[in-house]
Amino acid sequence: MKRLSILLAAASLLVAIAGCQKEPAGNENAESAKAYAQFTISFANPTGTKAADADTGTGYDAGEESEYVVKNATLYFVSGDVVKYIKEVNDPAAFTKHEYGGEITYTSTIQNLGTGDYHVYAVVNHSLAGVTANTTTETQLQTLIQTAGAVPGLDLSKGIPMTSRNVSAANRAAAADAKLYDVVTISTSNTKDNPCIISLDMERAWAKITYVAQNATNTYEVKAKIEGTETKIADVALKDYRVLNQPTVWNAFRQSCSFTTETDASLVAANKGYGVFNANPNYDYLFDPQTEKKTVANVTTMADVNLTDASFAAGTFPTSTTDDTPLAYVYENGLHKNSQLVGYVTAVQFKGQIAPVKVWEKDGEFTVKEYTYSSGDLYFYDNKFYKDLDAVNADTKLGLATDAQAKQFNVKKYTGGVCYYVYYVRHWNNGILPPTDGALGIMEYAIVRNNSYQITVTQINSLGDDDMNEPTPTAETPVEQTETYFQVKLTIRPWVVRAQDAVLG
Repeated sequence: MKRLSILLAAASLLVAIAGCQKEPAGNENAESAKAYAQFTISFANPTGTKAADADTGTGYDAGEESEYVVKNATLYFVSGDVVKYIKEVNDPAAFTKHEYGGEITYTSTIQNLGTGDYHVYAVVNHSLAGVTANTTTETQLQTLIQTAGAVPGLDLSKGIPMTSRNVSAANRAAAADAKLYDVVTISTSNTKDNPCIISLDMERAWAKITYVAQNATNTYEVKAKIEGTETKIADVALKDYRVLNQPTVWNAFRQSCSFTTETDASLVAANKGYGVFNANPNYDYLFDPQTEKKTVANVTTMADVNLTDASFAAGTFPTSTTDDTPLAYVYENGLHKNSQLVGYVTAVQFKGQIAPVKVWEKDGEFTVKEYTYSSGDLYFYDNKFYKDLDAVNADTKLGLATDAQAKQFNVKKYTGGVCYYVYYVRHWNNGILPPTDGALGIMEYAIVRNNSYQITVTQINSLGDDDMNEPTPTAETPVEQTETYFQVKLTIRPWVVRAQDAVLG
């Protein structure tokens, strides 16, 4: 199998740059034993790689200011396998801005802490629910999953949740090897003038889906073969979109799970790790809280696996042919090979407005004439557009009485002249198409956090669906097909933070 070389590029958000004094811990209850730590948040460009596949472009997605702003930070100090302290820095004014040769850092107000040896974890723009000082264990902290109701809202005004992890961690790395935390010793020698400096890499818990227009009007010619000749039958202008199948529960820390053979065996929680994906020698899955529940047996009941369908977006459809415009921010979505079906794979559904070249209306009992179309419903059969069912019957002698009957004869009704196209977001491409064995690869269709999935519609081969709820999510509907009516160029890039643009807000 093609090697999965999916190193997530981190947001590279450091919560400091150096280690601390390595001296014995004192009595944390005595004032004389208290010491100080300084939290510095810096923004640097990582050297991590992107998803390795033929569709992948080059470079990084630097993002917008709102995508890397730091609203707050929470640090968890673990001592003796128990969370000893939870330190929150909620006031942006608590950070002081520094600039060194173009790199911007933010240093927090010095915090007064008890001395001791600690594993320090960091979360930015989010606090983990259910973590309690002197009660929560380190294992519970590492495997914490937010399951109470919806995931934290995809609200940029609150900042994007980020958690600690080293982007260069080994495959299936344990928490220590993945650098989920920094090992520090805070001693009495760490005074206000000589504070302990804590260092951790961060990555976003979201992924981003963006769009670059092929042309400024998002309009595409649709052709059909009529009497052996490719003939234009309509223009279709993309006008709106919505994102389908977004998980509503999430892992605070990204987790993966590996197997020694390429199978769809059940994921084993004990085998979860925090490292990068690598198919050699093992096969890796992203592990999200619902992965095991996404099965062929219950694909038609998406509510049971906490997936959501969004409404069509309001506002102006992106028209820039040079800059990518965010369509949506989403949480990661990991899938078994056999679960890469229309009911589970995160997708973008586009709404298209049809401008037909010719429309026919009834002229006589068995004749039609050309109709001047400006708006309204369209019926479509055998590569021809009709004003209504009367026109279809006059031209075809099908004798259709209702829209439901027309559907049985593959006559499509485009209400308001609108059609729909669905693009299933792909994380990498193994280059194999069905019905060949092994057509779907592990994690071929998936969403992985901290990646930017840039979509460009390059061509529309035919008219889309006439029903926004089609195709329906059935076990017989895989997302990968030998033919498609909608051609897309996908570029997957690490979604990083640019040092020179860092903003604390």
